[in-house]
Amino acid sequence: MKYEKLVAVTPVKDEEQFIEKCVSSVLSQTYPVLLHVVVDDGSEDKTPEIVKNISDSRVKLVSSGLRRRVKQHGIRPHLVQQVGIDIMIGLVPDWQYLLLLDGDCWIPSTYCERLIAEMKKNPKVSMVGARFLKTPRNMEKTSSIHVRSSNHIIRRRFYDECLRDKRNYASQHGEILLERYAVINGWSVKTIHITAFSGRETGVTVGDPFIRGEHDYLLGTPLLILLLGLRRPSKEKLVQTFGWIIAELRRETRYFTPKETRMLQRFFYTQIFQSLWRKIGL
Repeated sequence: MKYEKLVAVTPVKDEEQFIEKCVSSVLSQTYPVLLHVVVDDGSEDKTPEIVKNISDSRVKLVSSGLRRRVKQHGIRPHLVQQVGIDIMIGLVPDWQYLLLLDGDCWIPSTYCERLIAEMKKNPKVSMVGARFLKTPRNMEKTSSIHVRSSNHIIRRRFYDECLRDKRNYASQHGEILLERYAVINGWSVKTIHITAFSGRETGVTVGDPFIRGEHDYLLGTPLLILLLGLRRPSKEKLVQTFGWIIAELRRETRYFTPKETRMLQRFFYTQIFQSLWRKIGL
């Protein structure tokens, strides 16, 4: 079997409990990983020492070199990740697939093989991730059109067209905006029925709208849900919906052009109505 070049990047900070399991899971993949860049963001525990003691030439430990003042919620891990991506590109310029895995996560041995096989079936799939995430106390499920930033694979051509020299991974605030730009540029994203593992709880549950991938894409979706919910209105539902609206107004969606917004609305409303259509058996 001919393998295209697969590389991995993992940002870490104080992950001594999980980092060895994370790196071991990457190195044991049935689809060989050529290089695993671990980017340490100033850990104060034994994380760097643990990585250094892993006797495998494919593992490269580097420092993020970022100033401590970069503390925006959700942004810093992606800035650290971008440092690793830049270093990886310098070492393996002809890479084809990029695995992005958090330091507190690990994956089964066939994970990359199955995700890449799914991408090869459809050349317009830009990112693939796990449908399920097993945490210490919960089994979380995500939508088929939403991938988690903690454990997904990106295709090289998508990175070159939509990110490199234009919008790097860090500026997208993770997977949400990457999905938006994927749709706008004619790509798609997908999750498959495979489980990744996390050493920590993520703070979301199977029923959480964030995991279902409904309200993170555009302002129109929570409004649609609100209208459908008016048949059985409740204070909780109103508070939740208006919270989504406020969150959307504060997110990067405000930078979308009207054309981009319409494209996203068409795409996601089509998904919603196709799902309803199937449920009623027509």
